[in-house]
Amino acid sequence: MNQEINVPLSLALEQGSSVRSWGSIRMRSAFPFLRPKQNPEHFLPIKDTVPAPSDRLIEYYVEWAGAKPNIYPYEVPPHLFSQWSIPLVTRVLLQARYPLKDIINKGCHVTLNAHIPRGETLLLDAELIELKESPTQINFSIRVNTSTPSSKNAIVAVFQLVLMREQPAVKSNNKSRPIHDSYSEMGHWSADANDGFRYALLTGDFNPIHWLDPLAKRSTFGGKVLHGFASLSKTWEQLQSSDLLHENINDIEVQFVKPVHLPTKNLKVFTSAKTDRNGRYKLRVRGENNTLHLLGKFTTGPLGSH
Repeated sequence: MNQEINVPLSLALEQGSSVRSWGSIRMRSAFPFLRPKQNPEHFLPIKDTVPAPSDRLIEYYVEWAGAKPNIYPYEVPPHLFSQWSIPLVTRVLLQARYPLKDIINKGCHVTLNAHIPRGETLLLDAELIELKESPTQINFSIRVNTSTPSSKNAIVAVFQLVLMREQPAVKSNNKSRPIHDSYSEMGHWSADANDGFRYALLTGDFNPIHWLDPLAKRSTFGGKVLHGFASLSKTWEQLQSSDLLHENINDIEVQFVKPVHLPTKNLKVFTSAKTDRNGRYKLRVRGENNTLHLLGKFTTGPLGSH
C-alpha cells in the first residue's frame, strides 16, 4: 500500500532540472520585469540531451505506481515521461509573457512507438504547437518527443495546459451518478496524505499545492491535491496490470477533470467493454459518489502499431 512505501529524500538530488524549472517560474511570477513584454512571433523549439533515470529511481517509482513486480525489468515505465519532459515544457513556456505559477495541467496525449531501454541517454525536443487566448483563459499545447540512440520518437507526449485569467465559479455537485453497464471495473487505487510529496521526490514536480499544507490551503483547491500525472501513472498501472488487458497500452489520451484531494481512497478505474470505431477503449476514473476525476481513451497492441 502507498503508506508503506518509503520514498527516500535523496531522490530529490536526481531532480535538478525540474527544481530549477519550478524556481524559474516562481522568480518570474514574483518579479514581473523578468518576463518578456510580449510573446515572440515564433516560439523557439527546445532540444536537450539528459541522462536516463537511474535504476534506483525507477524501482521506487514502479513500486509507488502500483505496478506488478518485474513488469519493467529492462525498460523505463512509459508514464514516467513527465519526469524528464516538464523541464523542457517549462523552457518553452518561459518564452511567453505570462505569469506561470498558477498554470494547470488539463491533460495529455501520449503515443508510444518503442520501449525506452534503461540506461540509454534521452534525446529530447519540445515545441509549442498551439496557443489560444480568450478573455478568461490561455491554453497551451506543447509536444515533447523522447528519443534514444536506438529509437527515434519512442514517446511522443502532447501536454495540454491552461492559465486562468478569471477563476471559474466553483460548482458543488455531489449527486451520485450510475456507472453505465457497458463499462467494466479494471482496478482501483488510493492516495494518502503524503503521496504528493512522494511523487515530487520521484519526478521533481515540487509545486507546493501537492505537498505543503499551508500553501495548498490558500490555493483555489483549498488543500493538497495529487499531481495529474500521478493520477495517470496509477491509473495506467491498473490498466496495464489487469488480467483483462493482454497487450501494451500504445496510445492514451486523458483529461484531468476534477483534482484528487489528499487523502482519497478507493478511486475506481473503469473502461468500456468494447472499442469505438477507431479501436479505442473509453476510460473513466471515479471516486466517492462516482465523482469523475479522469476521463480518456486508449488503444492497445504492439508499440508503434496505432
